[in-house]
Formats: sequence, structure tokens, C-alpha cells
Amino acid sequence: MAGRDRVHRSRGAPAESRGAASRPPRGEERPLRGIRGLRERRRREAQRSRRPIIAAAVGAGVLAALGIVWLVCRGGGGDGATGQGPSRVTTAGSVSRDVIVVPPPVRYADSTVQRLAARLRAGDLRSRVEAAHALAALGPRAYEAVPALLNAMARRSCEIEFSQAVGKAMKAIGASALPALAAALRSRLPAARFHAASALAKLGPTAAPAVGALVDALEGDPDYSVRSNAATALGAIGPAASSALPALLRAAGNPNEKLTHDPARAELRIRARVAQIQVRGGEGR
Repeated sequence: MAGRDRVHRSRGAPAESRGAASRPPRGEERPLRGIRGLRERRRREAQRSRRPIIAAAVGAGVLAALGIVWLVCRGGGGDGATGQGPSRVTTAGSVSRDVIVVPPPVRYADSTVQRLAARLRAGDLRSRVEAAHALAALGPRAYEAVPALLNAMARRSCEIEFSQAVGKAMKAIGASALPALAAALRSRLPAARFHAASALAKLGPTAAPAVGALVDALEGDPDYSVRSNAATALGAIGPAASSALPALLRAAGNPNEKLTHDPARAELRIRARVAQIQVRGGEGR
């Protein structure tokens, strides 16, 4: 009778109590068995093995970001007083702000030109534009400002309005700018050669005495962007650059050869072909 009473009491126990008795203690999980359990164990082991890799990757990313910030802050420093000083040249046509790609004269013969050349490095756009326009008004008298104008063209943040004003000043100086531009075209710095060729293109036919230097740059410069600018300058000179036609023909290359994986050479070829048309068109051919 006592055993029967115990059976009746266990059968009459609430379902909740029986379920609670069958569950594992809180904080523990019932081990999975069979294939499902094996898969679950492998998944958990894979997660545990990936954690150190993820942590290492995150740490490396943080260190890389901190390194970039440090380099930027270090490169942005200058003379200590203004925080703006000569920076490092990166690639042709792409240089840091206020970089000196062409050294200015040690001593200016014209104090007005010296003052305006210094204003080309002003922080506000309006002052720089006004200085460039004032140099343009001086014409050939402002030849000493050619290095400062080239450095202004090389600014990383060269606004369109300022770039146009600098081009106007360079064109107004005219033939007086040729000695400084020819010297810059032989510079060791690609950025100096790049902007010198660009300035010669702005001079147009006035730059005819520089045809020889431009041909040398077209065929011998190691930087394709400089060679492309030289081709453009020869085209801008027009008929007076007829002696450069053989070099332009060689630079244009075979029109049937595809250069889809070499955009720099492809651009050189396009500019050389355009320059040929400009030079020959001026000759009436």
C-alpha cells in the first residue's frame, strides 16, 4: 500500500514540477548527442579559434589608423610659427600645399614683384587671386615671379579661380618667363617639370624658343604626365613647332595598338595625335 501511494503521488505531481526536475540546473546546458551535438561542438570550437584572429585584426587596424593620423599630423607641420612650410612632393601634378617645386630668387630686383609673389602663398583665396591679377598687370616686368607662380600652380588646393588668375599672369609675362620655365623643365622634381610644361602650353606660340626643351621632355622624361604636358605645349605652339612633328609621331605610336591597361601611355598618345593635328593644321596641310 505504501508503494502504491508513492506511485499515485508521483503520477499526481504537477507537470511543471516534473519538467523542472528533468531540466539541468541553471547555467548548465544539457549536452547534445549524436550528429547534432558533434556539429554544435565544432561550431563552438571554430568560434573560439576565430576570436584571437579577429582581435588581432582589429588591433592592427587601430594601429594602422593611428599611424596614418601621426604621419598626416607630422607632415602638416611647417616652420612652427604658421604651421605652413615646404612639404614633400608626392607625384607629378599632385603635391602638398605650399610646396616649393622651383626655388624663388634669393634677391628680387623689384620689391613690388617680391611683395606680390609672397602674397601668392596667402591663406585666403581672395588675396591670392588679387596678387596673381596684379602680377598679370605688370606684364614682363613680373618675370621674377615665375617660380612663385609655378609653386602656386603646384598647390594641392589650387582653386579654379586662382588657377585661371595664375595662368593669366604667366601669359602676361610672356617670353620673359621662358628662361625660368626652361630651367624648371630640367628640374629633378617631376612636379616642377609637370607645371613648367603646363605653363609653356599657356604661353602658346610665345613658347616657340622652348620647342627643343619640350621635345627632350616629350621623348626622354621618365614621367608620362610630364611627357603628355609637353605634347600639349607643342600643339599649343602650333606651326612654329613643326620641327617636333617626328617626335610627336613617335609619341603617338601605332594607332591600332590597344593600351587599355596603361592609361598614362594612352593619354600621351592621344595628346601627341592632337598636337600633330594642331601643328599641321596651322601649316595648311
